[in-house]
Amino acid sequence: MGQKVYYAVEDSDCLTRNCCGPLRPFDMKILDNFKNEVIHLNRPLACDSCWFPCCLQASYTYCLQITAVYLCMDYS
Repeated sequence: MGQKVYYAVEDSDCLTRNCCGPLRPFDMKILDNFKNEVIHLNRPLACDSCWFPCCLQASYTYCLQITAVYLCMDYS
């Protein structure tokens, strides 16, 4: 009980985190105990307005163990 299984490392800068908050773009790596990348999350910068539906927030999830890419679009 209580052992660490995965680690998350986010690649973003301080200015983006403070100015954009939860709408910021980022790359996040999920690592196992041996520091091997298991999952890679990517969210590019996009507009958060219903006036620009072609630029809505999207995040991409890459699983490195299998060839799968999952796309999640946020329409809220």
